[in-house]
Amino acid sequence: MARRRIYSQGAFDGACFLYALANAYTALTGTTVTMTLWHRAIRGMPYLTDFLSGTVGTDRYRGDPQVLRFAMERMLAALGGPSRFRVEHTDCTTPDEIAGLIDRRSVAFLCINRTGGSRPFLDHWVCGVGRGEHPASVRLACSWKYQRNHEDYRERLDPEFGRYYNDRFRQEDAARVIPGTVYRVALQRARTRSRRSRPSGR
Repeated sequence: MARRRIYSQGAFDGACFLYALANAYTALTGTTVTMTLWHRAIRGMPYLTDFLSGTVGTDRYRGDPQVLRFAMERMLAALGGPSRFRVEHTDCTTPDEIAGLIDRRSVAFLCINRTGGSRPFLDHWVCGVGRGEHPASVRLACSWKYQRNHEDYRERLDPEFGRYYNDRFRQEDAARVIPGTVYRVALQRARTRSRRSRPSGR
């Protein structure tokens, strides 16, 4: 199998929130997350014990989007520098609305019901990195896909934005979106300093 480019979580942790942020960072910047960078990012994360727990994850904080937004901004700043990313909480719920959040400078960040029915597992965070040919299709970077079926695991390159994805989210999956958990993560444009005009000396 070719080298994997989408980061995958372990079998017993609930760290999909953290891995989805790492995948968002790589999708937006094209930069690989190294072990050193990962350590720096999670070292200052709030609620880290819960985020890593396979029995808690972000379930305890899901009703407070500002708390999750703060955690997202904290980790992204550690990965890429302060003020480089902007995180916006949205009221999007459908695949076409979520696809509309994605462009060359932004990705979608959302929580879905992993089973589509009753919940034997925690809900699952993924990163929407591209838009499918159908208007209501979202291409996802999912940290659980490899664990779920590593024998048939495959990563594909989104031709529009040049980002790797390993799962899809279609119109028939709309009911799996957890209400109130859809965010837009955008790469800020670099600020240019205006040059002060020099005196002519006359």
